[in-house]
Formats: sequence, C-alpha cells, structure tokens
Amino acid sequence: MEVRAPANVKLFGEHAVVYGKLAVAAAVDLFASAKSSKAGSRALRIVLKDFKSSYEFSGEQLTYIYTRYKNKRNINEYIHGNAAVPQLMLPFGTIAARLQNEYGANVLGKEISIESEIPIQAGLGSSSAFSTSFTVLLVKESGIRMDEGKVVDVARDGDRILHRNEGAGMIDVNASFYGGYVSYKKERGVQRERIGKSLNVMIVNTGPKKSTAETVGSVAELYKKRKKYADRIFEEIDDCSSKGLEALKSMDLESLGKLMFRDQELLVKLGVSSPSLDRLVEIAKKGKALGAKLSGGGGGGIGVILMERKDPKFTKRLVDEGFTVYDSRTGVDGAVKYL
Repeated sequence: MEVRAPANVKLFGEHAVVYGKLAVAAAVDLFASAKSSKAGSRALRIVLKDFKSSYEFSGEQLTYIYTRYKNKRNINEYIHGNAAVPQLMLPFGTIAARLQNEYGANVLGKEISIESEIPIQAGLGSSSAFSTSFTVLLVKESGIRMDEGKVVDVARDGDRILHRNEGAGMIDVNASFYGGYVSYKKERGVQRERIGKSLNVMIVNTGPKKSTAETVGSVAELYKKRKKYADRIFEEIDDCSSKGLEALKSMDLESLGKLMFRDQELLVKLGVSSPSLDRLVEIAKKGKALGAKLSGGGGGGIGVILMERKDPKFTKRLVDEGFTVYDSRTGVDGAVKYL
C-alpha cells in the first residue's frame, strides 16, 4: 500500500500568524509518499530513502517511547529521554507508539519506506508531508477507526519533535492531510476553505534558507524592541490575508496577486526576506506575474509566483538566474482520501 501527502505553500500570513493573525495555505502537487511491505522480523522498520537511513523499533521500545511521551513535561525533556533513538527516526517512532498504544494499531511486522519529491527544509512543509503520509498509512493498514482530528494530532507529533515546539504543524499538517486550501487563526483554529479551483503557480527554490526558528526568533526580537511598529505590520498582513482569502474564493486573480506582492513588502519590513527572494520578486514583477512572495519562514528557500497561465519563456528566465523551478498547481487532494 502507498499513501501520498502533498506539500503546501503559504499564500498569506507568515509570521503574523504567531501573533494571532490569519494565515492561508494551499496544498500543491509535490508529494511525500509512504509505502509498506512485510518486514523480516516482528518489528517496525522505517526506511528514509532521501536520507539513506533506516531503523527498527521493537514493540517493547514503542511501549517505552509511549510511556515517556505520556509522562513528558515538555518536548525537549521527551527528546532528551529518547536520546538512544536517531533524531530523524524519533518522530516516526512517536507516531507509531501513539497509534499502537492509544488506538490499538498493529504496527509491527512492517517495513515502511518513505521518500519525497518535496525540497527539504525549503519552506514547503516537507516534514509534515512525511509525517502525514506515514500516519495515514499505518491507520489505514491497521483498519482502525479514528476521528480525523485525532489523525491530524498524531501526525503533528512529527513536527512537534522536529521543531521542538508543541504548537508546530498546525497549518502544514492540516494542509497535507485535507489538501485543498486551509486557513488558520489562533482564536478559531484551522478551517478548511471550500474552494474548488486550482491556481497556476510557480514554486521557486531560491537557495539555502535560515531555519524557521531563526526567522521566528528575529521577528520576536523586533516585536520586543519595536512593538508598535511590529503590530502595525501584523495588522496590515492580516488585512492582506483576509482580503486575499476573499479574492481566492471569488478567483479574482488580479486582486489576489496584488495582495501577494503587498504581503511580500510587509515581510521585507519584518526582515524575513533575503537577497535571493527579493531578486525573485523583482523578476516576477518585470515578467508580468500576477503576484509573488516568499512562502514559509523566509530567509531564503521557497518563493511562490502566481501566473495567469504557464509561460515557458519566463520559466527559462528563472532557471537561467540559477533558481530551481516547479510549475505547479494548488488545491490538490490530501492524504485524507486514503481513509
């Protein structure tokens, strides 16, 4: 059996979402996949093809992991208490441990092979797609019935551990699980947006990026030192997000693109863009793109460009500039379709 889970781009709301503002994300047609086969032992073998790494969890080890998980005081303590497990494998071991011990899933005697066509650590939610495909595969294969919200919560453990943050994965995992479009605001949680159309977007990898923790930290420092200034920017980003969501629902692409350009200007003021992202947006404007902005934590990595239609000449221009380009579409199905 195979389960595929999509990446996602942030159309609006990066960083401001941490301060209670609206964020909007869209699933895109780059996928992580988890495939299962029978293992040669009574264990759960995880193979991460992209990292050329594998590891076996015994049933007893998963029970031990679960005990530590349930009794943890915080994520860092939990990770430290499982130092014997390779760092890359602990997210998957935790997910399997919860499914086995909380929901009665039969996770042993399997080899789960995970690989991805999503650029890693670039701002596309690759870790969430890994965790979501893995979680849904185990749930489906075990034949257990779980509330969709609980499946999402278990899958979020991957991001919680990877990013050492209890709040991690809220937008990315929901986008990967449900697909389509999702919005999030702290006061009301995640909301699926019933938008049945796709956007033509170019996902552009502009090169190495700072960690999300670093860019989030720099915004927090700005907020501490210049709170009124930061609050004004957050309010303007929130306005872009609200108006952008309405433009998305009505497929008013011209307005949507203008709001994306404006959101990028505000993110530049927050200090989370980069020379490569700034260059990309400049080229997009000259190339008559409808809109362009960074996606995710910023500091390099992914930019997203909204196009009215595909333009091979424009794609070549970006490639000639040294960027990696993925002609893509938004609103694709999520992993929930496998359940």
